[in-house]
Amino acid sequence: MRKKQIFFLGILAIAILFLLVSLASERQKEKKMEELARYLDEEEVAFAIANGIFLEDIQEYLEYEKFNIYYFRSYKRLKEDYRLSALGAINLFHNPDFFAFYKDPKPALFLETPLVLVNKCHYLEMDYVPKDLVLIDHYELPHYDRSGDEIYLKREAMENLKRMFEEAKAEKLSLVVYSGYRSYKKQEYLYYEVYNQDDSLSARPGFSEHQTGYAVDLSTASAGLTHYFENTDEFKWLLENAHRFGFILRFPKGKEWATGYAYEPWHFRYVGRHAEAMKLQGWTLEEYILANFEL
Repeated sequence: MRKKQIFFLGILAIAILFLLVSLASERQKEKKMEELARYLDEEEVAFAIANGIFLEDIQEYLEYEKFNIYYFRSYKRLKEDYRLSALGAINLFHNPDFFAFYKDPKPALFLETPLVLVNKCHYLEMDYVPKDLVLIDHYELPHYDRSGDEIYLKREAMENLKRMFEEAKAEKLSLVVYSGYRSYKKQEYLYYEVYNQDDSLSARPGFSEHQTGYAVDLSTASAGLTHYFENTDEFKWLLENAHRFGFILRFPKGKEWATGYAYEPWHFRYVGRHAEAMKLQGWTLEEYILANFEL
């Protein structure tokens, strides 16, 4: 008889324990639903709970306007597969052609700012001419140009380029400017007449960031615009210091998938205060924009 009592008491204890666990689990579920309800509507909360998605999973995504709980698994997969930030994953999901060269290209982003994005996915109109262009002759910078083909840059870029050249000169380094702003018409001539429509060497008209006035080709007098430049002390100095003046190497080695262009040691781009972060992270302009700005 005592054995039966002990057995039934054991069963009762297990049942009570199971009930307590169930109640605790239900309360935990209610708590998680309450947490989600602060950010999501009723249907979204139900979807999240049904799919095992809780506040701690989506916390880093919630500050972004385009976040959609129904696409969370896709965001997460992109984030993990491509080592992106939460914002980068959201941006890439909603802009799948961001790195798809010439596929449904979009107008340039952040026009008339140092972050303006012009590449094989973002273009400038034929009649676009940047504001506040200044002539290099007024800044006494070493350069090569021809009559009728003078070098211009955006004022902010030119002034910082001058500061960079002055510091390089103090280090007994000799840099020369070969190219700056190019009009649509000039790029059209280069693309069709000089480079035979080879956009691995020259951008298509409207897709060249030289048209923004923020891009500049730099080298030494002896190396010119060739890969010999990368072997010079001037190039090595630029790699270590250009970001302090707001410039980045625009088409670095190993980043062709992001930029669309082969490595060019002479092509630098003014991005202003953003250069420090790009240098620190080893990011191209495309990667920086994807990780830091809602698109």
